[in-house]
Amino acid sequence: MKNFILLKSKKILFSFMAIFLVTGAIARITFAEDSVIKIGILAKRGPERCMEKWSLTAEYLNDKISGKTFKIVPIDFDQIYSVVEKSEVDFILTNPSFYVELENYYGISRIATLKNKVSGKISTTYGGVVFCKKQRTDIRQYRDLKGKTFMAVEETSFGGWRMAWRELKDAGIDPFKDCASFSFGGTHDAVVYAVRDGKVDAGTVRTDTLERMNAEGKIRKDDFYVIHEHGGGNVHLPFLHSTREYPEWPISKLKHTANELAEKVSTALINMPRDSVAAQAARCGGWTIPLNYQPVHDCLKKLKVGPYKDFGKITLTNVFKKYWILILIVLATLVALACLLAARIKLNQKIKTAHKDLELEINERMQAEKALRKSEEEYRIIFKNTGTATSILEENMIISLVNDQFVDLSGYSHEEIEGQKKWIEFVVPEDLERMKERHRIRRVNGDASPKNYEFRFIDKNNHIKHILLTVDMIPGTKKSVASLLDITERKQTETALKKSEKQFRDLFNSITDLIYTQDMEGHFTSANPAMQRLFGYKADEFLGHRATDFMEPEFESGFNSRYLEVVKKQGHHEGVACYFKKNKEKIYIEYKSFLVKPDGGDPYISGIGRDVTETVLSEEKIKKLQEQVIQVQKMEAIGTLAGGIAHDFNNILFPILGYADMLLADIPEDSPIRDGLNGIYTSALRAKDLVKQILTFARQDTTELLLMKMQPIIKEVLKLIRSTIPTTIDIIQDIRADCGAIKADPTQIHQIVMNLATNAYHAMEETGGELKVSLKEIQLGEDDVIIPDLEPGDYACLSVSDTGTGMNKNIIEKIFDPFFTTKEVGKGTGMGLSVVHGIVKSMNGSIHVYSEPGKGTEFKTYFPIEKSSFEKQSIQTEEPVQGGTERILLVDDEEAIIAMEKQILERLGYQVTSRTSSIEALEAFRANPDTFDMVITDMAMPNMPGDKLSVELIKIRSDIPILLCTGFSEIMSEEKAASLGIKGFILKPIVMKDLAQKIRDVLDEA
Repeated sequence: MKNFILLKSKKILFSFMAIFLVTGAIARITFAEDSVIKIGILAKRGPERCMEKWSLTAEYLNDKISGKTFKIVPIDFDQIYSVVEKSEVDFILTNPSFYVELENYYGISRIATLKNKVSGKISTTYGGVVFCKKQRTDIRQYRDLKGKTFMAVEETSFGGWRMAWRELKDAGIDPFKDCASFSFGGTHDAVVYAVRDGKVDAGTVRTDTLERMNAEGKIRKDDFYVIHEHGGGNVHLPFLHSTREYPEWPISKLKHTANELAEKVSTALINMPRDSVAAQAARCGGWTIPLNYQPVHDCLKKLKVGPYKDFGKITLTNVFKKYWILILIVLATLVALACLLAARIKLNQKIKTAHKDLELEINERMQAEKALRKSEEEYRIIFKNTGTATSILEENMIISLVNDQFVDLSGYSHEEIEGQKKWIEFVVPEDLERMKERHRIRRVNGDASPKNYEFRFIDKNNHIKHILLTVDMIPGTKKSVASLLDITERKQTETALKKSEKQFRDLFNSITDLIYTQDMEGHFTSANPAMQRLFGYKADEFLGHRATDFMEPEFESGFNSRYLEVVKKQGHHEGVACYFKKNKEKIYIEYKSFLVKPDGGDPYISGIGRDVTETVLSEEKIKKLQEQVIQVQKMEAIGTLAGGIAHDFNNILFPILGYADMLLADIPEDSPIRDGLNGIYTSALRAKDLVKQILTFARQDTTELLLMKMQPIIKEVLKLIRSTIPTTIDIIQDIRADCGAIKADPTQIHQIVMNLATNAYHAMEETGGELKVSLKEIQLGEDDVIIPDLEPGDYACLSVSDTGTGMNKNIIEKIFDPFFTTKEVGKGTGMGLSVVHGIVKSMNGSIHVYSEPGKGTEFKTYFPIEKSSFEKQSIQTEEPVQGGTERILLVDDEEAIIAMEKQILERLGYQVTSRTSSIEALEAFRANPDTFDMVITDMAMPNMPGDKLSVELIKIRSDIPILLCTGFSEIMSEEKAASLGIKGFILKPIVMKDLAQKIRDVLDEA
């Protein structure tokens, strides 16, 4: 009976203890501070602007509050309630209206108030300003807004709408009903622009908006009129305003945020200097103690918005919504009290019955329990205060007991672990089999299982932690005690260090740039593989040597004075240095070296370099190319001049040749003046050839090019020149038979070889030597082409070289100029190389000269290879020239030429009508187009050139044969003349037989 009563009493006591423990568990709420502290900020101008303004404030708090990392979280207007409700941030900075609502709904509390700064003015209170354009004299009071269009910033904007709404309401105006239209602009600037541009009659924005936009140059403040200026009787605000004042934006802590952290943040913000970078970025003057936000409550209450939208209404629903927690607590308390009362009555009855028996039992056990409690208390104190997470493990793997440190480590409570979970639930799967095997062996032979090892631990949030485990059996039992030390941070540090070392090692070994270190004397102490490959040395051959060991000896003094001394004094040096590789090849390295002073170590030099050999050599190549371009431009200018001279000279020669030709035909063979006429005729022909050479130099000759091979012509020229030069000069030939065909004039190729060979002979005339002539086919690629006007492709390369006196640079620059010569009088006119240059260029080729004084000269000419099939050209025999009886219209503006041409044509039997004006010729033809069988016209004439005249004549009569003559023209060629419908094209001066043949060809073809 006594035991039964004692058992019942224990159950009742345990019931009371359970009730108190549950009540204590409900009451106990703990918050684990996260190391990352999030500050939510209402991003009224977008996330980017928000981060720009407030990121430095987060950095400021990071510096002031150790152990915490503050992060800015931009929040949209429609997110703010959700963010606070879900506790997604720890602090929040928002406008006063939102603050009052969040304070009412979610219990946030302000810790500091922002000191705003605009145009150098600092204020902690603000209001709203109602305004219109100054010229709107019909709007001076609030009542004048009736029937007008009105705009505010945004429905939840406090300074930009709600403060003005309150004043309008007090003035008896309902903007939603009394205004002609009412709208929201979205931003303060948009409202100001809408009023300025006349889109609305009036608007409201927060104070300081007009001053800020005026300072930014967006508006002129004087263009606006402020309604009820200095409203609300408050004249303390430094800005234009129409409403009563209210406090600036507050920063608040959420309910879950620890008070200790909030105090640190508040203190740091209030002590922020107004000139700090954080304050400047936020465009504020710092922070002050939290102000009284009762004016905000009064405004919202007046408007019945936000937390006061149901102000004055009392309903059961509202009462329950507001006080539901208190109501539930009261009901729960009443139920608990009722239960306790009933239990107490029953307990009293049982206690009375068993009281006497209990006293005896209690007295007997008191001494034993006292000793037991003392032993257990000592054990629990030791278990609880071991300093590490500790647990008792049963044989069946159940965890029977844990200390508070194990609770903190796992994230579970004592109740969730003790007797409920097995230790295998905290081990990652990859480590589980190893752990289970050691658990089994430990219970068979404790000494056979290791007592200390690492494993990976899974907590309640599925976070994996690295643990150093110390475990052993409890003597005399199948239980074991385990101590768990969290080494996650140490593991992460080791992993990060290994990763960093590997990344650096991989970068050092794989980067193509050169990386090196040197001691303060310039000896290499390290060099990455790229540098070893470039120099051609292995590491043990390279390291320990000074940089000067790989330079020219004369650079050593400069290395010491201009490199080492500068690095030591200025801490850095950069430039380009010349080195020699192991194979003696020269390289250029661009480098940047820096002085490194490690803590507790000796200073050294660290640097990075890059192989710029190709760049340096390319710059030298570019310089040579620029010199060649200048030479090409000079030759083109001389060519233009030569073409102009040729035109006038041909017009002078034409009458001389014509009249001389006719006179020779008229006088008897034994006439005493015939020799003189022959001399005139011959000289004129020589002059004609000279003009042809000038045109060839200018690359404006119209010589017809044939598909041909150069080998026979070159051999013929060398055979000819062999008989004319002394035997002291050897001729060496290397004429490749496989060299392809080119498009050229055989006479011009003959002229090129003869000119070059003759020049070579003159250079060796006194000393003798070797004349080398070679012809071969070469292929030029993108990297081989060093001539600006030479495209990649296949070329026939003709080389003529001598071992004569050579030339210096000044002479080389002038050798292709016409009439320039270094030969004595009688040995040359200076036209030879000019003509060669013109011929080569006319065939889209290129010519180069390489020479040094005393070392001879080499000319190389390049001609494009033609890929089309080659056939030997047949030579056609000229047919006898005939005259005719056709009627010819002759047009030329030169009186002497037209008189001479008319005589020639009439001698040949033609009927000639001559005109010196192209306009007159056109009129004569238009009057009687069928009178003429042919038209011969000059190209260069005033008013209407020959090609234009020809086009007009063809319009009148499409089948009229036309022969176009010109002394020289850059814009006309035989192909272009044919495209205009002109049947013939000929260059002046013309001898009689050539003119007669050309006329006959044109007429017969027509």
